[in-house]
Amino acid sequence: MLKVYSSPVTMMAYHVKNLLEQNDISCTIKGEQLSSAIGGIAPIDAWIEVWIFNDDQVEEAQNIVNAIISDHAASTESRKCPECAEEIDGSFSECWKCGKELD
Repeated sequence: MLKVYSSPVTMMAYHVKNLLEQNDISCTIKGEQLSSAIGGIAPIDAWIEVWIFNDDQVEEAQNIVNAIISDHAASTESRKCPECAEEIDGSFSECWKCGKELD
């Protein structure tokens, strides 16, 4: 078994797991219960991990994980509203200042 992803966000770990399984990569989640130990262990040690069973699929799994990370980073980058130049968080689809729909 080989760890291919870890995150403090349970939803992201399950998203990765689901996409890997859709690509016929058998995997499992580890460390889901460790979040209750934060304070007694370092926070990063309590992150949820995705492990694949077949080491021969590591390159394919890493490509999928890298695509997910890249897509997530691109969707959260801030941008300026073309109408009023307000700085808008990348997760929003319209300007909160003027209401202009963003591309």
